[in-house]
Amino acid sequence: MDDSSNSHSVAILCIEMLTVYARQVREGIASIYASGVLEDLRAKLLSWEHIPVQVVPILVELALPSIGVRTLVNHPLSTQLLQLVVDIAAQDRCPASTRSGAFRELSSLLSFSDNLRLFKNGPQLESLLALCSQIPLECTDDFVVLVEKVVKDTPEMTQLFQFLIHEPEGPSSHPSPLMPTAAEAFPFPTGGSFTPGNTTSHHSARNGRVVPTIKCSVLRMIYDVSKSNPSLIDMLGSVGAVQQLMIICHSATSEVIRVYALRLLALILHASKRQKESFIRANGFETLSY
Repeated sequence: MDDSSNSHSVAILCIEMLTVYARQVREGIASIYASGVLEDLRAKLLSWEHIPVQVVPILVELALPSIGVRTLVNHPLSTQLLQLVVDIAAQDRCPASTRSGAFRELSSLLSFSDNLRLFKNGPQLESLLALCSQIPLECTDDFVVLVEKVVKDTPEMTQLFQFLIHEPEGPSSHPSPLMPTAAEAFPFPTGGSFTPGNTTSHHSARNGRVVPTIKCSVLRMIYDVSKSNPSLIDMLGSVGAVQQLMIICHSATSEVIRVYALRLLALILHASKRQKESFIRANGFETLSY
Protein backbone atom coordinates (compact mmCIF):
# COMPACT_ATOMS: atom_id res chain seq x y z
CA MET A 1 0.00 0.00 0.00
CA ASP A 2 1.83 3.11 -1.20
CA ASP A 3 1.22 6.68 -0.09
CA SER A 4 -1.12 7.94 -2.81
CA SER A 5 -4.72 9.08 -3.12
CA ASN A 6 -5.66 5.69 -4.57
CA SER A 7 -4.10 3.78 -1.68
CA HIS A 8 -5.84 6.14 0.76
CA SER A 9 -9.19 5.31 -0.83
CA VAL A 10 -8.45 1.58 -0.74
CA ALA A 11 -7.42 1.75 2.91
CA ILE A 12 -10.55 3.66 3.88
CA LEU A 13 -12.69 1.13 2.01
CA CYS A 14 -10.93 -1.73 3.83
CA ILE A 15 -11.58 -0.10 7.21
CA GLU A 16 -15.25 0.40 6.33
CA MET A 17 -15.52 -3.27 5.32
CA LEU A 18 -13.97 -4.31 8.63
CA THR A 19 -16.52 -2.14 10.42
CA VAL A 20 -19.40 -3.86 8.64
CA TYR A 21 -17.89 -7.24 9.52
CA ALA A 22 -17.43 -6.28 13.18
CA ARG A 23 -21.05 -5.14 13.50
CA GLN A 24 -22.79 -7.91 11.58
CA VAL A 25 -20.79 -11.02 12.48
CA ARG A 26 -20.99 -12.50 15.95
CA GLU A 27 -17.62 -12.20 17.69
CA GLY A 28 -16.50 -10.04 14.77
CA ILE A 29 -14.47 -7.69 17.00
CA ALA A 30 -12.75 -10.64 18.69
CA SER A 31 -11.94 -12.16 15.30
CA ILE A 32 -10.42 -8.92 13.98
CA TYR A 33 -8.40 -8.54 17.16
CA ALA A 34 -7.09 -12.11 17.04
CA SER A 35 -6.14 -11.85 13.36
CA GLY A 36 -3.62 -9.07 13.99
CA VAL A 37 -5.04 -7.06 11.09
CA LEU A 38 -5.08 -3.89 13.21
CA GLU A 39 -1.31 -4.11 13.72
CA ASP A 40 -0.82 -4.39 9.97
CA LEU A 41 -3.15 -1.44 9.39
CA ARG A 42 -1.32 0.59 12.00
CA ALA A 43 2.06 -0.03 10.37
CA LYS A 44 0.73 1.02 6.96
CA LEU A 45 -1.01 4.17 8.19
CA LEU A 46 1.96 5.41 10.19
CA SER A 47 4.26 4.89 7.22
CA TRP A 48 2.30 7.33 5.07
CA GLU A 49 3.67 10.80 4.41
CA HIS A 50 0.14 12.18 4.55
CA ILE A 51 -2.77 10.78 6.58
CA PRO A 52 -6.11 12.23 5.38
CA VAL A 53 -8.26 13.88 8.05
CA GLN A 54 -11.19 11.52 7.37
CA VAL A 55 -9.17 8.43 8.39
CA VAL A 56 -9.49 9.02 12.14
CA PRO A 57 -13.32 9.03 12.47
CA ILE A 58 -13.53 6.06 10.10
CA LEU A 59 -11.04 4.17 12.27
CA VAL A 60 -13.05 4.90 15.40
CA GLU A 61 -16.22 3.55 13.76
CA LEU A 62 -14.57 0.13 13.80
CA ALA A 63 -14.98 -0.06 17.59
CA LEU A 64 -18.47 1.46 17.79
CA PRO A 65 -21.26 -1.14 18.00
CA SER A 66 -23.69 0.67 15.68
CA ILE A 67 -24.36 3.92 13.83
CA GLY A 68 -25.10 6.81 16.18
CA VAL A 69 -23.64 5.11 19.26
CA ARG A 70 -20.55 6.79 20.78
CA THR A 71 -19.66 4.23 23.47
CA LEU A 72 -16.84 1.99 22.30
CA VAL A 73 -17.06 -1.78 22.51
CA ASN A 74 -15.61 -3.04 25.78
CA HIS A 75 -12.71 -4.91 24.18
CA PRO A 76 -8.90 -4.55 23.95
CA LEU A 77 -9.39 -3.65 20.28
CA SER A 78 -10.97 -0.37 21.36
CA THR A 79 -7.95 0.50 23.49
CA GLN A 80 -5.68 -0.35 20.55
CA LEU A 81 -7.66 1.98 18.31
CA LEU A 82 -7.45 4.81 20.84
CA GLN A 83 -3.68 4.33 20.96
CA LEU A 84 -3.52 4.40 17.18
CA VAL A 85 -5.41 7.71 17.08
CA VAL A 86 -2.90 9.17 19.57
CA ASP A 87 -0.03 7.86 17.44
CA ILE A 88 -1.52 9.48 14.34
CA ALA A 89 -1.68 12.81 16.20
CA ALA A 90 1.99 12.37 17.08
CA GLN A 91 3.13 12.11 13.46
CA ASP A 92 5.13 15.16 12.41
CA ARG A 93 4.30 14.33 8.79
CA CYS A 94 0.56 14.68 9.40
CA PRO A 95 -1.05 17.99 8.47
CA ALA A 96 -2.33 20.09 11.36
CA SER A 97 -5.92 19.45 10.23
CA THR A 98 -5.50 15.69 10.75
CA ARG A 99 -3.84 16.13 14.12
CA SER A 100 -6.47 18.56 15.38
CA GLY A 101 -9.14 16.21 14.04
CA ALA A 102 -7.61 13.37 16.07
CA PHE A 103 -7.68 15.47 19.24
CA ARG A 104 -11.31 16.49 18.63
CA GLU A 105 -12.36 12.90 17.95
CA LEU A 106 -10.72 11.73 21.18
CA SER A 107 -12.34 14.58 23.13
CA SER A 108 -15.75 13.57 21.80
CA LEU A 109 -15.23 9.94 22.71
CA LEU A 110 -13.81 10.64 26.17
CA SER A 111 -16.92 12.56 27.14
CA PHE A 112 -18.27 9.08 27.96
CA SER A 113 -16.96 7.47 31.15
CA ASP A 114 -16.74 3.96 29.66
CA ASN A 115 -14.54 5.26 26.84
CA LEU A 116 -12.38 7.16 29.33
CA ARG A 117 -11.81 3.94 31.25
CA LEU A 118 -10.68 2.21 28.04
CA PHE A 119 -8.36 5.14 27.32
CA LYS A 120 -6.77 4.88 30.76
CA ASN A 121 -6.08 1.20 30.04
CA GLY A 122 -4.01 2.25 27.03
CA PRO A 123 -2.64 5.65 25.94
CA GLN A 124 -3.18 7.54 29.22
CA LEU A 125 -2.37 11.16 29.96
CA GLU A 126 1.40 10.67 29.97
CA SER A 127 1.45 9.76 26.30
CA LEU A 128 -0.57 12.88 25.46
CA LEU A 129 1.69 15.22 27.41
CA ALA A 130 4.67 13.71 25.59
CA LEU A 131 3.24 15.17 22.37
CA CYS A 132 3.44 18.78 23.57
CA SER A 133 6.74 19.67 21.94
CA GLN A 134 5.70 18.03 18.66
CA ILE A 135 2.30 19.47 17.81
CA PRO A 136 1.78 22.62 15.73
CA LEU A 137 0.72 25.74 17.57
CA GLU A 138 -2.63 25.80 15.77
CA CYS A 139 -3.48 22.43 17.38
CA THR A 140 -3.05 23.59 20.99
CA ASP A 141 -6.67 24.58 21.62
CA ASP A 142 -7.96 21.13 20.61
CA PHE A 143 -5.15 19.49 22.57
CA VAL A 144 -5.98 21.34 25.82
CA VAL A 145 -9.68 20.51 25.49
CA LEU A 146 -8.64 16.84 25.25
CA VAL A 147 -6.46 17.16 28.35
CA GLU A 148 -9.47 18.54 30.23
CA LYS A 149 -11.46 15.43 29.25
CA VAL A 150 -8.73 13.10 30.56
CA VAL A 151 -7.92 14.82 33.86
CA LYS A 152 -10.76 13.66 36.09
CA ASP A 153 -8.94 12.07 39.04
CA THR A 154 -6.06 12.79 41.39
CA PRO A 155 -3.41 10.68 39.58
CA GLU A 156 -3.96 12.57 36.31
CA MET A 157 -3.94 15.94 38.06
CA THR A 158 -0.64 14.99 39.72
CA GLN A 159 0.84 14.12 36.31
CA LEU A 160 -0.46 17.38 34.90
CA PHE A 161 1.28 19.45 37.56
CA GLN A 162 4.51 17.54 37.03
CA PHE A 163 4.28 18.62 33.41
CA LEU A 164 3.58 22.23 34.40
CA ILE A 165 6.56 22.37 36.75
CA HIS A 166 9.07 20.78 34.40
CA GLU A 167 11.26 23.27 32.56
CA PRO A 168 13.00 21.64 29.57
CA GLU A 169 16.62 22.48 28.97
CA GLY A 170 17.76 24.19 25.80
CA PRO A 171 16.38 26.94 23.57
CA SER A 172 12.78 25.73 23.82
CA SER A 173 12.74 26.55 27.54
CA HIS A 174 12.96 30.30 26.85
CA PRO A 175 9.74 32.27 26.45
CA SER A 176 8.62 32.57 22.89
CA PRO A 177 8.50 36.06 21.42
CA LEU A 178 5.28 34.98 19.72
CA MET A 179 3.50 34.41 23.02
CA PRO A 180 1.28 37.21 24.37
CA THR A 181 2.55 39.40 27.17
CA ALA A 182 0.95 39.19 30.58
CA ALA A 183 -1.10 42.31 29.84
CA GLU A 184 -2.38 40.82 26.56
CA ALA A 185 -3.25 37.50 28.19
CA PHE A 186 -5.71 39.05 30.67
CA PRO A 187 -8.45 39.59 31.68
CA PHE A 188 -9.62 36.03 32.10
CA PRO A 189 -13.02 34.87 30.81
CA THR A 190 -15.79 35.16 33.37
CA GLY A 191 -17.55 31.91 32.47
CA GLY A 192 -17.24 28.76 34.54
CA SER A 193 -16.24 26.46 31.71
CA PHE A 194 -13.09 26.40 29.64
CA THR A 195 -13.09 28.55 26.52
CA PRO A 196 -9.95 28.05 24.41
CA GLY A 197 -7.76 31.09 24.02
CA ASN A 198 -6.73 32.63 20.74
CA THR A 199 -3.60 30.64 20.01
CA THR A 200 -4.21 30.10 16.32
CA SER A 201 -2.86 33.41 15.04
CA HIS A 202 0.82 32.47 15.12
CA HIS A 203 0.98 29.59 12.65
CA SER A 204 4.67 30.18 11.98
CA ALA A 205 5.77 29.37 15.53
CA ARG A 206 8.22 26.52 15.75
CA ASN A 207 7.06 23.34 17.47
CA GLY A 208 9.72 23.75 20.17
CA ARG A 209 7.97 26.92 21.34
CA VAL A 210 4.51 25.43 21.70
CA VAL A 211 5.04 24.01 25.22
CA PRO A 212 4.80 27.38 27.04
CA THR A 213 1.60 28.14 25.16
CA ILE A 214 0.11 24.78 26.18
CA LYS A 215 1.11 25.36 29.80
CA CYS A 216 -0.62 28.75 29.78
CA SER A 217 -3.75 27.22 28.27
CA VAL A 218 -3.76 24.35 30.80
CA LEU A 219 -3.43 26.74 33.75
CA ARG A 220 -6.19 28.87 32.29
CA MET A 221 -8.40 25.82 31.81
CA ILE A 222 -7.90 24.72 35.44
CA TYR A 223 -8.67 28.24 36.61
CA ASP A 224 -11.85 28.54 34.54
CA VAL A 225 -13.25 25.17 35.61
CA SER A 226 -12.29 25.65 39.28
CA LYS A 227 -14.34 28.83 39.57
CA SER A 228 -17.59 26.85 39.41
CA ASN A 229 -16.38 23.45 40.63
CA PRO A 230 -15.64 23.19 44.38
CA SER A 231 -14.67 19.51 44.00
CA LEU A 232 -11.83 20.53 41.70
CA ILE A 233 -10.57 22.96 44.35
CA ASP A 234 -10.52 20.03 46.78
CA MET A 235 -8.62 17.90 44.28
CA LEU A 236 -6.08 20.68 43.77
CA GLY A 237 -5.53 20.76 47.51
CA SER A 238 -5.06 17.00 47.66
CA VAL A 239 -2.29 17.05 45.04
CA GLY A 240 -0.39 19.89 46.71
CA ALA A 241 -1.24 22.39 44.00
CA VAL A 242 -0.47 25.39 46.23
CA GLN A 243 3.13 24.32 46.75
CA GLN A 244 3.55 23.42 43.10
CA LEU A 245 2.10 26.72 41.93
CA MET A 246 4.59 28.48 44.22
CA ILE A 247 7.38 26.63 42.42
CA ILE A 248 5.96 27.66 39.04
CA CYS A 249 5.68 31.30 40.16
CA HIS A 250 9.38 31.33 41.04
CA SER A 251 10.90 29.08 38.37
CA ALA A 252 8.88 29.41 35.15
CA THR A 253 10.84 31.15 32.40
CA SER A 254 7.69 32.65 30.91
CA GLU A 255 6.12 35.72 32.52
CA VAL A 256 2.69 34.68 31.26
CA ILE A 257 2.96 31.22 32.85
CA ARG A 258 3.92 32.84 36.17
CA VAL A 259 0.93 35.19 36.03
CA TYR A 260 -1.49 32.39 35.20
CA ALA A 261 -0.05 30.31 38.05
CA LEU A 262 -0.40 33.25 40.46
CA ARG A 263 -4.02 33.79 39.40
CA LEU A 264 -4.87 30.12 40.01
CA LEU A 265 -3.06 30.23 43.37
CA ALA A 266 -5.15 33.25 44.41
CA LEU A 267 -8.35 31.43 43.44
CA ILE A 268 -7.46 28.36 45.53
CA LEU A 269 -6.60 30.49 48.57
CA HIS A 270 -9.85 32.43 48.18
CA ALA A 271 -12.01 29.31 47.77
CA SER A 272 -10.41 27.09 50.43
CA LYS A 273 -10.10 28.31 54.01
CA ARG A 274 -7.96 25.30 54.86
CA GLN A 275 -5.50 25.97 52.07
CA LYS A 276 -5.33 29.65 52.99
CA GLU A 277 -4.60 28.92 56.64
CA SER A 278 -1.87 26.45 55.71
CA PHE A 279 -0.42 28.97 53.29
CA ILE A 280 -0.26 31.68 55.97
CA ARG A 281 1.29 29.31 58.53
CA ALA A 282 3.98 28.42 55.98
CA ASN A 283 4.74 32.12 55.41
CA GLY A 284 3.55 31.79 51.84
CA PHE A 285 3.00 35.48 51.23
CA GLU A 286 6.50 36.29 52.42
CA THR A 287 7.91 33.56 50.19
CA LEU A 288 6.05 34.93 47.17
CA SER A 289 7.50 38.38 47.74
CA TYR A 290 11.10 37.18 47.41
